[in-house]
Amino acid sequence: MYKLSKYNYFVKYEQRIIYFNGMTGFSFSVAQEEDEKLKELFNDLISFQIQYSSIFYRLKNWGFIVNEDIDEINKIRYRNRKAIFADRFYRLIINPTQDCIFNCWYCNQHTQNMGGMKAEVVKKVKKHIDVMVRDEKITGLFLDWFGGEPLMYFDEIVYPIAQYAFTLIEKYNLPFFQHATTNAYLITQKMADEMKNIKLNSFQITLDGDEERHNKIRNVNGKPSYKRIMDNIILLCETIPDLRITIRLNYDNSTLLKSNMPLVYEQIPQQHRNKIKLDFQRVWQTYDRSDNNNVINDSVNENRAGQKPNEPLLELKKSVASMGYSYSMSNVFSIGQSFRCYADRYYHTVINYDGKVYKCTAHLEQEVGVLHDNGVIAWNENIMSDLYSKATFENERCLNCKYLPLCLGSCSQHVKYNKCMVDNSEISCEQFIISIYKQKINKQ
Repeated sequence: MYKLSKYNYFVKYEQRIIYFNGMTGFSFSVAQEEDEKLKELFNDLISFQIQYSSIFYRLKNWGFIVNEDIDEINKIRYRNRKAIFADRFYRLIINPTQDCIFNCWYCNQHTQNMGGMKAEVVKKVKKHIDVMVRDEKITGLFLDWFGGEPLMYFDEIVYPIAQYAFTLIEKYNLPFFQHATTNAYLITQKMADEMKNIKLNSFQITLDGDEERHNKIRNVNGKPSYKRIMDNIILLCETIPDLRITIRLNYDNSTLLKSNMPLVYEQIPQQHRNKIKLDFQRVWQTYDRSDNNNVINDSVNENRAGQKPNEPLLELKKSVASMGYSYSMSNVFSIGQSFRCYADRYYHTVINYDGKVYKCTAHLEQEVGVLHDNGVIAWNENIMSDLYSKATFENERCLNCKYLPLCLGSCSQHVKYNKCMVDNSEISCEQFIISIYKQKINKQ
């Protein structure tokens, strides 16, 4: 016996209907008259199976029809627990400093003069990498540089630790990746060459609008930063062959309406755009939870009818797509993910410049463990049990939500606030599904 998946979505697109399944991520489209016929067949799956067996089993293989005894929520739970605990690929975020050369109004890392990681902490970090490779038997290492501005201490902290880790991982023949979240202001040709040598080839670099707006927010004691950052993005593209850059736009409504962002992205030469992904993130202080601009289209969820997507954001994404950039359509919805945030994984750690241990770079008020001189972290079991005893979507609202496999609830740090990610989405689920379908068609 069979039943329809709980996570089927039917979205109007031009003169057709997109069929999309949230568990498998599979999509196809049909004409409206075909849609009406399929909906009739869905009302009697036994007759559907007998009369049109080839179509029936095709839909079953794509996830739209499932065995009656299958609990799809349990499948989501299983995938989540497996991804959280069984994946031993270790992501280690290191904050060389909490200081920054900029003083962006929305950021909690400013020019604080706290200094960088001391030599004794650097030594502990190296020993910790030893422990994870040799004793914990991790399957690979992802070093992630954060801050503050990590490149303020590139020579003293980043390069020595990265070189040590690279040599060790190479000895054990394990995969090794590196990433840096940086404002890119301090990058030089010499630094870029050294980054290439230690396999630091992935970056997130933030812009705050076009040149005029960016320089009002990101400057060094009033000295503009935009041109230097753009030049350094191109410098990285020309120096590191296997480069990946995410250019993040931190925006509010004014940025979208007044900044000429298409002109900004046109400044990057065409031959480098395949190395770059664009990410659009609203400055969190500017979310207005009293309005209805954060949407889900009523063709997918009737309870949210009447809400409208962020049209300037959609127009910007259409514009950059025409320039050849890849971009994140949604910061809430995704396909194939098994957890909300990388910080939800067990094999993930943040080590601060002062040696304190955390799970999340955005929540440095809650230490989760102590890094000892031998490189071993003694975890606070009470905090860890709160973080990992259940999935982040184990609440009534998430378990009853149509979007569960595409959203997976809040991150582990926000669960206690009952924060709904969908409520803060400026791109509707419908728009997300249409974008996935269009990408599929374009590839074909």
